[in-house]
Amino acid sequence: MTSVTCVTGALGAPDSEQNKILFTEIKYEPRTPAGKSSGLAVSPRVSYEFSQSHWSVDIPVYLLQAEKGGFVGGIQASYHEDQKDKFSASIFVGKKFSLLDQ
Repeated sequence: MTSVTCVTGALGAPDSEQNKILFTEIKYEPRTPAGKSSGLAVSPRVSYEFSQSHWSVDIPVYLLQAEKGGFVGGIQASYHEDQKDKFSASIFVGKKFSLLDQ
């Protein structure tokens, strides 16, 4: 009995793709009158891709904070003009960025 195994994969270098994208982003964390964090932050981003003339909007809302401050999780609503399902929502969780892991 002979066994045959098929392997899939790309042969050669990956295709080169370049896009010209202009975006603007604002980061905002509301504070209480005493200057403390309100427990959330938003970072809306609007993008325009020139070659296909497509707009996109991403609005992450940060809800979870690390113990020493800094947001590490939340929800995001998105609109991408070039995708079949133009509107989407997601949950994200991550680690606070640190160069020296203090």
